[in-house]
Amino acid sequence: MSKRVCIYVRVTAGLQRAVSQGKKLGRPTKMNEGMKSAVKLLREKGMGIKQISKQLQIGVGTVYSVL
Repeated sequence: MSKRVCIYVRVTAGLQRAVSQGKKLGRPTKMNEGMKSAVKLLREKGMGIKQISKQLQIGVGTVYSVL
């Protein structure tokens, strides 16, 4: 077994173990209930999608997913 394959096997085994222990993987999200309500409130006030994303420092796609 090559060194690269050995590393791959160890990494995937570690990831599977972490998931089975209930750990969250990946980057933490900035989205919470307060942020969702802020997006909806700003949209109801007539603010544009890009303006909302700049003001709240979130992506345009995130704004669309909330709406």
